[in-house]
Amino acid sequence: MKYLSQFLIILGFTFAGEALQRLVPLPIPATVYGLLLLFGVGLQFHIKDLLAVQKVAVPGALVCMATSTGMGALAFHLFGSDSGWQNCVMFGLCICVSSTVVLTRVLGDNRLLQTPTGHTAVGWLVVEDIFTILMLVLLPVIISGKEPGPALGSAAIKLTLLVLCVAFLGRKVMKKVLTYVSRSASGELFTLAVLVFALGFAVLASKGFDASMEFGAFLSGMVLGQSRFASRAASDALPMKDAFAVLFFVSVGMGFNFMGMLEHWELALATCAVAFLVKPVVAYIVIRVLGKPLRMAMKTAGSLSQIGEFSFILATLIATQYHMLPDYAANVITGVAIITITLNAALYRFVPRLADRL
Repeated sequence: MKYLSQFLIILGFTFAGEALQRLVPLPIPATVYGLLLLFGVGLQFHIKDLLAVQKVAVPGALVCMATSTGMGALAFHLFGSDSGWQNCVMFGLCICVSSTVVLTRVLGDNRLLQTPTGHTAVGWLVVEDIFTILMLVLLPVIISGKEPGPALGSAAIKLTLLVLCVAFLGRKVMKKVLTYVSRSASGELFTLAVLVFALGFAVLASKGFDASMEFGAFLSGMVLGQSRFASRAASDALPMKDAFAVLFFVSVGMGFNFMGMLEHWELALATCAVAFLVKPVVAYIVIRVLGKPLRMAMKTAGSLSQIGEFSFILATLIATQYHMLPDYAANVITGVAIITITLNAALYRFVPRLADRL
C-alpha cells in the first residue's frame, strides 16, 4: 500500500503537470527547479565520502556508465527514427546516471543509508554526479563546430576562473551576509538568502563565464557545504528540496505526452530494460569482481536500477537547446524515469531478503 501510494503521488504530479500545460500555455521553467536540485547535491557533496569508497565507486561507476551509454545508444539506433551516431550517444548518456533523490530515499526507507552498502552507493552517485556536471559544462564545446583543442582549453580556463571566483565570493561575501542574516530571528530570511546565492551564482556562471547555470548552482552548494552554515542550511533549506522535486516533476509533466510514449513503445521498453536490468546487472558484476560481498553487491546494484532528475535535465537540454535529440526521445526518457522510479521503490524491499537467502 505504501509503494502504491508513492506511485499514485508521482503519477498524479506528472499528469497534473500535463493537464496544467493544456490549460495554461506558459510552461513552468523546469530549469529553475533543476538548479535548486543541483544546489542541494552540491550542499551534500563531500570529497571524503568519495575517497572512502573510491576503489569500488570510481571504477564501478565508470564501467556501468559506459555500458549503459552503449546499450542505450544501441536501443536508440534500433528503435529510433533519427539514429545518427551522435544522437544515439546523446540518448545513451541521458540514461546512464541514476537519481540521487530516489536512491537516498530508497536506502533511507530501508535503513541502509549509514551502512557500507549506503556509503558505496552514495560514493557511486558522487561519481555519476561529477560526470553529469562535466557533461553540462562541456556539452556546448562538444556540440559546437569549433576545434576541440582550443575550445576545451578556453573552457578549462573559464571554469578555473569560475571556481576561483565562486570560492572567493563564497568566503568573503556569502560568509558575511549569512553571518549577518543568521543573527536575526527570521529563519525564512536565512533560507531566502541561501536561495538567492544559489540562483545568483548560477546566473554568474552563465553570463560571466559561459558555463552552465547548473554548474554554478552546484558550486554554490559545495562552497556553502564547506562553511560553518552547512548544518543550518541543510536543516532549513534542504527540506524545501522535496517541494522543489514536486515542482520539478510537475514542470516535467507539463511537457510529457503519454500517448507519444505509447507510439514509441519499442524504444520505451528497450530503455526500461537498460535502466532497470542492464545497469544493476553490470554494477553487481563489477562489485563482485572487485572482491566485495554478495550482499553488498546486490543491495548496491538494486538501488541503481532507475533514472531520474539528471536524465530529465540532460534530455531537455540536448533536445531543446542543442537539437541533438528529437522531442519524442526526451518524452520517452521522461516516461521511463517515472516507470523505473516506481519499480525501484516498490521492489527494492525484496532485494535484502533475496540477498539474505542467497
